Amino acid sequence: DFMFACSMYPGDKEFLENVRQEAIDNIKRLRNHPSIVLWCGNNEVETAWNHWGWRQNLPSHIWDDYLKLFARLLPEVVEEYAPETPYWSSSPSSNFQEDADSQKIGDVHYWGVWHSSLPFSEYEKQFPRFMSEYGFQSFPEYETVKAYTAEADRKSIETPVMLAHQRHPRGNQLIREYMLREYDEPKDFESFLYISQVLQAEGIKTGTEHLRRIMPQNMGALYWQVNDCWTVASWSGIDYYGRWKAMHYYAKRFFEPLLVSPHVSEGNMNLYVVSDFPETKKAELDLTLMTLDGAELMNRILKIDIEPLKGKSYLSIPVRDLFDGRDETNAVFLAELKVDGKMVSRNQYYFKPFKELKFQSPVIETAISPIAGGFKITLSSDRVARAVYLSGFPDGRFKDNYFDLIPGRPMEVEYLGAAGLSQIEFGKKLNIRSLTDAF
Repeated sequence: DFMFACSMYPGDKEFLENVRQEAIDNIKRLRNHPSIVLWCGNNEVETAWNHWGWRQNLPSHIWDDYLKLFARLLPEVVEEYAPETPYWSSSPSSNFQEDADSQKIGDVHYWGVWHSSLPFSEYEKQFPRFMSEYGFQSFPEYETVKAYTAEADRKSIETPVMLAHQRHPRGNQLIREYMLREYDEPKDFESFLYISQVLQAEGIKTGTEHLRRIMPQNMGALYWQVNDCWTVASWSGIDYYGRWKAMHYYAKRFFEPLLVSPHVSEGNMNLYVVSDFPETKKAELDLTLMTLDGAELMNRILKIDIEPLKGKSYLSIPVRDLFDGRDETNAVFLAELKVDGKMVSRNQYYFKPFKELKFQSPVIETAISPIAGGFKITLSSDRVARAVYLSGFPDGRFKDNYFDLIPGRPMEVEYLGAAGLSQIEFGKKLNIRSLTDAF
């Protein structure tokens, strides 16, 4: 994006020449970076003119100035100095062929989830060509919050210091409102932070997997946002100190180039696989319905040819037949996608919100072994454990985190860091929790 957002700008000769020179400097500076796939004139100015009351209340020459800057000057400069890279006048936009917010062409920003308090399921009613902004807030982890608070500030998310680090006027209210739809009230402050991250990750997972399942109708998903410039509650997946929130770990999974995505609609469990590859892939779908204590209720293995560059359902099973009268509140549906015998994607589907499911506290066992630069942790559980969270070390990073641990399927996680700690010392400092520990 060029540095224009959410405002109208002058169109006089002096201002436009100033913009021209700044654009030339920045295009020359950035044009050789492979990550630059398009130059975007501005953020949300076109949709603001049409939908925020500006067109009705401002003189028409303001729009004429918009066209001078974003429809003429900037595309001319891009064409001269970076002709191999496309220019797009605004985001969202339909390139003046439809309304800026049209889902028929161009890109879309969607904020019915979050700003309008609509449920996460509303994501699945959106069918854009490219979703370039959507998001949901969470708090950073406890170690980060400790960096800007004293103990007295950590009584609740409503203390003055916590509120000062929440810049959205309804942010805390919205997080709590959405949280209580899915979960009971967390038992303490630290648990609230943890559940807020899982809530954010699950919500963005819902939206992103839908946007990938409808490929090629939709060909892109950019959630807001990656990182923070301050220690704050925000829409980010990485906090100010570079610590990964749950959403960033989830994103590694829901953006895999091959994704299995079980989804229930109209009473049917549909087994979608999404492929970003340009060629057909032979694969195996291993499908299991089990109780939350690990008893297998159904297993089916399906060989498939994954079609390139699309999302497709390869199997549909009526949920009624799947359960045959058994209890939906005591079950998880597990889908595992394998290529050449190697797991490339795994996903779980729960049929009710967490607070309605019959979860019991799991017993999670660990085996720790040293590796170059850190340790490997092998985890196993006697029952399904949701959003297993490894912590205890303010520096370094776990290669995976916030994952569901399934009985009979151990997980190996590498931790890089903890220099100078012995294997025994690392084990003593390692904290492991799952969702049942938060209530």
